[in-house]
Amino acid sequence: MSYSRFYRSIRGAALVSATLVGATLLVLAVPDAPADELWSQAVSLHREYGTLVPGRMQIRFQQYNARNRLISDDESEVRIFVDASGEVSSEIVFARQNGRDVTAERQRNPSGSSPFGPPQSGSTQESDGNAFSGLLKSPFDPDEQSQVTFLAGSLDEINGTRARKYSFRHDTGASSITVGTAWLSLSDGMPLRISLQLEPTPRFVDEFTMVQSFARDAVGRWVNVLTTFEGSGSFLFLRRRIESTFVFSEYFAPD
Repeated sequence: MSYSRFYRSIRGAALVSATLVGATLLVLAVPDAPADELWSQAVSLHREYGTLVPGRMQIRFQQYNARNRLISDDESEVRIFVDASGEVSSEIVFARQNGRDVTAERQRNPSGSSPFGPPQSGSTQESDGNAFSGLLKSPFDPDEQSQVTFLAGSLDEINGTRARKYSFRHDTGASSITVGTAWLSLSDGMPLRISLQLEPTPRFVDEFTMVQSFARDAVGRWVNVLTTFEGSGSFLFLRRRIESTFVFSEYFAPD
């Protein structure tokens, strides 16, 4: 499997609500950049760091019924690495389903026993016809800027960092448009958080929100450290709500 398809499939799987931290605005020594310049700085960060791969991924996937009762709780950890042939590969470190160790089962059949279910016949996560496929594309990807419109909004604060909120629309070519809000650091344009929805929502889906949180790693690289999603809808006439959390760490360059 190529690096591009492998990593984009990871990002696709990482389909909650964001809590904003309010506090007194701090006086910074670095002057705030103009709004359009902040977006350009965010695009530059994606150009520099957007191809990094997380070396470790922790996943939690939970399903609730119409009475908000937890009916399925799945946890796993995946190690990602470059194998001897130079391809990006992965291995399941551990997996638990409703408290039961299913590591060996997942290692034998990682896709078939995934909490997301097996791939649909005749389709891939990168199919342009898939409403969710647009979530694989970042609004800060330099190659996507002609498809993105944005509007600078009010000031906010994320985890102690002053930020400007941006509303945006991203025509990704999928059957649904990606719309959302991005919080960019006032000092350097670094995306701190992105909240995403789909318009229109796919059939059988009533609500869907995906939130990505970003930070600098130990060596100063901009990386996605947490992705969460929450969705609800009716599946086979049964009402379900789904929550999932992806924690990423140990990033590396695949080249």
